[in-house]
Amino acid sequence: MVSEIVKSYQNCGREAFIYYYRDKDTKEIDILLEDSGKLYATPQSQLTRVFGVIDKASLERAKNIFQI
Repeated sequence: MVSEIVKSYQNCGREAFIYYYRDKDTKEIDILLEDSGKLYATPQSQLTRVFGVIDKASLERAKNIFQI
């Protein structure tokens, strides 16, 4: 999935800002994608509420990674 996102961005002449998050309790977010001032995450946002780090981000959290 990550490589497809990167290819899609490159085909449009853009750079994909993709991150991975894992905390000390091994809770993880597979993909964090920054685009147009919003933060997209997988799993979906209702499942990431346990990650306070996302709520501390200066970017607005998008509802779905596939809305890009």
